[in-house]
Amino acid sequence: MCFLGLAKVDTPTKLQEIRHFGGGADDWLRHYSDEQLTQEIERLKALSVRLQSACQECGLVYFEVADDMSSTATRTIRYLSKGNAS
Repeated sequence: MCFLGLAKVDTPTKLQEIRHFGGGADDWLRHYSDEQLTQEIERLKALSVRLQSACQECGLVYFEVADDMSSTATRTIRYLSKGNAS
């Protein structure tokens, strides 16, 4: 088991990414104003901080997606398939 989070994400950058890559029919955020979306990003950041802390306390693996999404995806897949987070 592992958790992925956005504790370190830059809110304005994430807002731009969501606006650039989102908007499809299944995008539940497409009707959010920038203010609402910013609040949601901040909520997810706070949740991620709590998850990261809880993972550390419980000895579970936490991957920070904001660092490098591609590298984090590779490390996560490796961990889930082999149990190695390095």
